[in-house]
Order: sequence, then structure tokens, then C-alpha cells
Amino acid sequence: MLHRILFKLFHIEESIDRNVVEIKNKSKDIDGLQAEQERHDEALERVRASQARSRNSVMQMEKKIKKADKSLEAKVCFIDYTTRACNLYVVQASGFGSG
Repeated sequence: MLHRILFKLFHIEESIDRNVVEIKNKSKDIDGLQAEQERHDEALERVRASQARSRNSVMQMEKKIKKADKSLEAKVCFIDYTTRACNLYVVQASGFGSG
């Protein structure tokens, strides 16, 4: 009976040793993957910041363009063919006024 218990203990110890080695290997793999994930996360944050700056720049340009469009829409040039001059009128809600 003692022989059987020792035999089982030997196999349990062998199994534990194999599991310890496997755990150490998996731990090394996980450490490498975590470092890789950190690098990717940092790259993602840099790209997000760059995208935010680009989006902000585009929005500012769009505002400038809209402002320029509004100022152009408010002015209409009528060509006087007798004098070949451009008479500039400002468009108002009630009609045309000289400007």
C-alpha cells in the first residue's frame, strides 16, 4: 500500500513539474504580448491625436471657406456695358442697394 501511495505521489510531482515549466513558458509569452500591446496602444494614441489635429484643422478651414462664401454671396457685380465697369451691389433682404 505504501508503495502505491509513493507511486502516485511521484506521478503527481512529475505532473506539477511539467505544469510549472508550462506556466513559466506561458508567462514569458504573455509578457511579450503585453509589451507588444503597449507599443500598439501608444501608436494608436499618436494616430488618434494626429487625427484630432487634422479634424480641427479641416473644421477651421471649412469655417473660413463658409465665411468667405457668405461674404461673396452678399456682393453681386453687375457689369455696365457702356462703361465696361463692374458696379458692385450688396444684396440685402429687401433687394439691391448700392455699395
